[in-house]
Amino acid sequence: MTVRPTFSPALLLVLLWAAGGHASCFTGTANECRRASPVPGADLAGEGYDVVTLRRTGAFAVDVQTWRRRDGTCTLCRNSQMEGAPQRLPRQVTDWRTRPSCQRHLSSQLYESVGELEDSGASVVDKSWSAGLDLNLKPETGAKVRVAGTQSKVAEFARRRSSSDRYSFTAHTFQCQLYEYRLVHRPRPSGQFLRLARALPRRPGPSSRFFYQRFLRTYGTHYISGVRLGGRLHDVTALRT
Repeated sequence: MTVRPTFSPALLLVLLWAAGGHASCFTGTANECRRASPVPGADLAGEGYDVVTLRRTGAFAVDVQTWRRRDGTCTLCRNSQMEGAPQRLPRQVTDWRTRPSCQRHLSSQLYESVGELEDSGASVVDKSWSAGLDLNLKPETGAKVRVAGTQSKVAEFARRRSSSDRYSFTAHTFQCQLYEYRLVHRPRPSGQFLRLARALPRRPGPSSRFFYQRFLRTYGTHYISGVRLGGRLHDVTALRT
């Protein structure tokens, strides 16, 4: 994922987004596996992700490097985007597939507030990110919790503009999807993730705050369990009202 802010009222956000026809997969011999290259984007799943900043962390909670079975074989999938070349699939990855061609989608939207823009930015994350978190407020308060995307580059850009004058925002999105896959059910954690998780104090508190903050800085709030790979261009322009 790459973020490139410009020096104009428009913010250019380029995201390498982690989408999917079916692939022909088979068990390859040890020699075939050694010669094959990994499937595109094989190392995107399992990576830590901060749902507040909408950024990947660079640290992997799931082992997506291991592809070899005990007998040296592996799963190979034919990539129709590369003339049917067989490519290696990590052991923790399943349902890898290609699209017969790049599917392009262009959309535009007008937002009247920073909050609306934050919500749109968070839409790149699956809505299930908050499962298991107690984020519900009492309906009678009329309040709403915003977490996802509130510290993203787009949100920071919008707040800077709104602090100096009244602005509305227009956003244009262009997407191109090429591949899709997901992690297996209950994937195997990476060794480094396990070591850091086991080093966390049993009970959160003032004395253990540092350890939990370090863990979140390293691995984020979630990890990527499904990948749609291609390109996403998100252009946001501030309009003085």
